[in-house]
Amino acid sequence: MIATILPSSPSFHAIAYNEAKVAQGKAKLLELKNFGPINTFGYSSPEELTQYLMEYTSRNDRIKQPQFHLAISCKGHEYTEEQLVEFAHQYLKEMGYGDPEQPLLIYGHHDTENTHIHIITSRIDPKGKKINDSNERRKSQKILNKLMKTDLKANAERDMKVAMQFDFRNVNQFKAVMEAMNYECYEAEGMMCIKKGGMVQSKIANDTITIQADRNKLYHKNDVTENAKWKAIFKKYRDTNSSRSGLERDLKKMFGISLVFFGKKDSPYGYVAIDFHNKKVLEGGNILGIKNLLDFKTPEEHMNEIEEFINNTFDQNAHITTKELNKRLRRLGAFVRKDSIIFGDIKKVMAEGHRAILERNNKVEWRNGFKPQNAKERDLLCKLTGYEYPELITITESIHGKYHCKDLKELTEIFNIPDIQERLKAFETAGFKLVIEGEVYAYRPETQTLTNIAKTGIDKDLYAPMLPSRQHLPSKKIQSSKTLRASHPSQSHDGSKYANREWEVGKYEKDRDDLDHNGKYTY
Repeated sequence: MIATILPSSPSFHAIAYNEAKVAQGKAKLLELKNFGPINTFGYSSPEELTQYLMEYTSRNDRIKQPQFHLAISCKGHEYTEEQLVEFAHQYLKEMGYGDPEQPLLIYGHHDTENTHIHIITSRIDPKGKKINDSNERRKSQKILNKLMKTDLKANAERDMKVAMQFDFRNVNQFKAVMEAMNYECYEAEGMMCIKKGGMVQSKIANDTITIQADRNKLYHKNDVTENAKWKAIFKKYRDTNSSRSGLERDLKKMFGISLVFFGKKDSPYGYVAIDFHNKKVLEGGNILGIKNLLDFKTPEEHMNEIEEFINNTFDQNAHITTKELNKRLRRLGAFVRKDSIIFGDIKKVMAEGHRAILERNNKVEWRNGFKPQNAKERDLLCKLTGYEYPELITITESIHGKYHCKDLKELTEIFNIPDIQERLKAFETAGFKLVIEGEVYAYRPETQTLTNIAKTGIDKDLYAPMLPSRQHLPSKKIQSSKTLRASHPSQSHDGSKYANREWEVGKYEKDRDDLDHNGKYTY
């Protein structure tokens, strides 16, 4: 185990570094603690995390380098991320960073051959005092040695007791269980030596293991049905990976299964599967032979299979959306993002025809989410979103006659704001646009709602003052599709000039057919 204190910083630059790794898929946030509202509502950018720590640290303006950035790593994968996080908590407590209210970020990195985590916090404690950092690297090593000595022995004893609860039927299978827990095992003088961190941490008599193995044999039976289940699962995840490491990762993550191989690393002759959920040792030969298990397709073969699958899917369903397609691709370990097919580290641009079909279907699906209840609403929706094919949009007639829309409560609260200017501001801030097309509608792309306000039961006197042309609703049918941004409610207009127009409080985005709208909402 190694604990490395990384350079300090006045600006907490380590957050941007770790978040960049997350964006690249090379790391993930394992723990976010004591970050105020961020813990409840989340964050949209690394800058929010940085700003919080800067404000937290500002209570002591004498500290010029407030960032505490630490990396803890182990040899290979001796420890899991969860175990490293647990160790980090003990380490931080010993180093003076263990206050229950201390802000803390922990990231797990996956871009090296060994398990390691990064920890970020402030050198200021919750009371505003500087945390003692005198001789901290020497202090760190002493704490590391202390925790390793205590922690490794205690963990080994605990894990050995857990291993004895598995249904192993011989000494080698017991060793496999311990190896699946990231220990090295060897026999010496009638004892099984359990090694980790370069030292023997515990021992158990071989006779004790053998006695338990003989007991397990009495109750063990080869379950053909269970073996068939695991065979199907192993084949499925073999076919969604191009390497042994990927297969092992997926089986561990999805089913709590660890594979332990016998023989040389590059050419094993057999294996067992350790089922941690059910504390079972499954003999690989009864599930899927070693050659069959490791018969992986090349990445190119996988991609060809995926493309063929996509082609057949479009033949069967020309109206499929990206979301529906990805549900089907999941079993192949692939997905579509924007205009590309992604399988592991491989990214390939989709066929142009398929991209065009998905783009069309996604646009139709997004508009169908508004659930227009008649032709008028459908046509208005197409006009508002700049879509030229209303015949592709489905009319969803409600047997309840509408309107119990998801925005009703919020609209009611807004329309009851006494001050008209505050009412208009709240309306726009909430993302609504007021549209007149014969009747008055509240249009809100973010929640995919187009609400005929008259049918909600809201008193007309509450929203009539918000209309830009006059204090009452137009009675004639709207002919024009022109728009006008609302000015002050008291502004007067020539009635004959504006009576037959579509009015909107708010404005359209630059490109009304761009449904992503800079991340405000997606289709």
